[in-house]
Amino acid sequence: MPRGLDAAITQAHLGDETLYEPSSEGEYKRQYRRLNSVWSDIAHRADLPKSLITRLKCDLPVCPVLYVLIKTHKLAPNTHASLDPSDFKVRPIISNVGGPTDRISWLLNLVLTQLLTFVPAHLSNTRRFLDQLRETRFRRNHVIESFDVTSLYTNVSNGDALQATHELLNEHAGSINMCGLSVSHVMTLVKECLDCSIFRWSGQYFRQVRGLAMGQRLAPVLAIVYMSKIERPVLDRRPVLYFRYVDDCFVACSTQKEMDRCFELLNTQAENIRFTREKPIDTWLPFLNMQVQLERGFLRTKWYRKPTSKNILVHFRSAHPLKTKQAITRNMFRTAKMVSSGDREVAESVELAREVAITNGYPLTEQSLRRPPHGHTDGSLEKVTFCLPFVSDSVSSDVRTALRKCGLDDMVRVVEVPPTNLRRKLIQNRLYDRPCITPTVSPVPTGERGTAWLQG
Repeated sequence: MPRGLDAAITQAHLGDETLYEPSSEGEYKRQYRRLNSVWSDIAHRADLPKSLITRLKCDLPVCPVLYVLIKTHKLAPNTHASLDPSDFKVRPIISNVGGPTDRISWLLNLVLTQLLTFVPAHLSNTRRFLDQLRETRFRRNHVIESFDVTSLYTNVSNGDALQATHELLNEHAGSINMCGLSVSHVMTLVKECLDCSIFRWSGQYFRQVRGLAMGQRLAPVLAIVYMSKIERPVLDRRPVLYFRYVDDCFVACSTQKEMDRCFELLNTQAENIRFTREKPIDTWLPFLNMQVQLERGFLRTKWYRKPTSKNILVHFRSAHPLKTKQAITRNMFRTAKMVSSGDREVAESVELAREVAITNGYPLTEQSLRRPPHGHTDGSLEKVTFCLPFVSDSVSSDVRTALRKCGLDDMVRVVEVPPTNLRRKLIQNRLYDRPCITPTVSPVPTGERGTAWLQG
């Protein structure tokens, strides 16, 4: 994609005045200084260790930066050659790495993620979903659909998300580790982190005025808790099955009429939250990394890859240890089998996994990729770790042979570190910034020659 088109797409996204408004460097500094002040005050009142207070306080944070990811799975067939920014749907990411809220939100996240076990519809992984499916007794007339929330993060009401989190925290504070903070302390800090919403793009400062920022450490847990409030009226109707993984819902109801009612009910709970629905195609319904078939009360499942998925794995000819490649493909085959319900579905899933492996240059069959499972013995956990930059399998083998000859193989465990990849070398954190020749100033945005500002 041309850089000019990428910039135009981002600029068009920033033009949404319901989401963003212009800001300034001065306002950004006032925000993070206020956050540091509130953190120091609360931490001292909570009698937290001084070392922790100092460690989580960031006096010279990196200003968060915006970048957008094109939703390639939503591109129209003729969009690939288009130069119109409005033809592209994007996922905005505000990178908070090293930002004002990065360290404090880490501590808050330790507290809040414990609440997810008390969210009835929350799915933590595929295995739990499979267990619930297999334990449910489906009948002949039961129907299934999947619901998807449109742009969940930017449409979350922060006030309602805070209220839902406060209610859940009040109810279960005695059952979780609060890390030395009270409920009021946690909620005050969460609100301050959400209020610290200024970011930069191409040298300009903006503030997000609505919703949660993807890239903010607290965003996923707050979105999940917020959705638990949205879906409560539907759960009160006691559908046959209702589960949600962040913004993807799997719903099973006794009749199609009841399914339609649940869909309508979800779409009336919040002003900006809207659901779309997907019905089974040829009796199969895609959900997460699997397909589900419910026909005449009989349930079948198998592994699934989206048609838009590039199915990219670590290529067989890439500069990675052979053990890494074996582990990747072995886990893929294991997952394909795990999510499949019967022999026929297992065969189809394994064949799909084999095609993915061959596409990525693997000449091996699933049988030849098998290796007996081996866990770490008590002795291996006590070994000294020797991190070896990966050059080739033969070099790693020679190092292990040398250690064995020296009698050190029982004391040293070799861990191969893969080399950096092309993506890490090409992608920069700041879009379109050009380093200034003066070492004490920040990068200069493209197109603004001769201007720079002091770091910090």
